[in-house]
Amino acid sequence: MLNQILSSLKGEALGKLNDNQDIPNEKIDDILHIAGEETEKEIAREAGTSGLQNIMNLFSDSENTPGANSIQNKISQNIISKLTGSKGLNPSAAETAVSTVLPMILNKITAKNNETPSDDPSPLSSVFGMLNNNNSSGGLLRKIGGFFK
Repeated sequence: MLNQILSSLKGEALGKLNDNQDIPNEKIDDILHIAGEETEKEIAREAGTSGLQNIMNLFSDSENTPGANSIQNKISQNIISKLTGSKGLNPSAAETAVSTVLPMILNKITAKNNETPSDDPSPLSSVFGMLNNNNSSGGLLRKIGGFFK
């Protein structure tokens, strides 16, 4: 499901980043892919360290707790690192891309999570669990399976 969310954001991301000469339009797919990948990895890591409350807070309409802010900051830094390292964006362009794209992704996942009561993490299991099929997270469902029951 995360891949569907990312695909649905391509046009919006392209529209918002289109005027930035340091972010070529052909990099939008890479930016979204890396943002999704790094979000998934950090959520899996947090789930493995019993960070369910922080994860639930990050994907809610509530003000972020320090733990949720920490997750978001780690995701941002990881994306910036990848965009500047493997994709050749300059740091300023990478920061602009992250500050544009990451909130869009978080908002879409939050909207999905808000489809159920605030204490029901099943939408998050659905969003991140679908990616378990391609093994990109090393078995995200196994890591968070106990939380999402």
